[in-house]
Amino acid sequence: MNKNQIEEIFIKKRIDFFVVLELSIKANGQIQRRGDAELPSKRTVVNGMADPVIFSQLINSLDERIFHLSDVYDSPDKPGKLVVYTIRFLGKKPPHLDFQFYVGSESEKVGDLLPYLQAFISRALVLTDDWYATGITNLVEHKQSENYSVTNKKPWYRFW
Repeated sequence: MNKNQIEEIFIKKRIDFFVVLELSIKANGQIQRRGDAELPSKRTVVNGMADPVIFSQLINSLDERIFHLSDVYDSPDKPGKLVVYTIRFLGKKPPHLDFQFYVGSESEKVGDLLPYLQAFISRALVLTDDWYATGITNLVEHKQSENYSVTNKKPWYRFW
């Protein structure tokens, strides 16, 4: 797979049992985001359309040389809270590329790949922050527009 074949980027970060970030960015400008990658976990999901330039800027910042390193990395030492990073690059046809890391929040020796992908995640957040904040504002103002669909997910254990 190369960068030109990527149609969607999916990023997920979990700290212990809490999903603190779910982000899907598609080449056509469709975005779905929940959270800011920090505790406390946020339940508000914002779906909608944004400028496809966001996807292009993110893809252009990616170095294809990491693609052959896609794998699951499980650190033997996980001091602090368990942190799980999942980054998936999807194309029109399989295969897709998955990177998954299991580390501790206090882990020091994580190699070079995880910090590189953490910087990639940070860039994705920066590129979508204004869009996400506007979606949250729409929720607060109880607005729906053609560019945003905001939902506040109910926890799985609440049945009413």
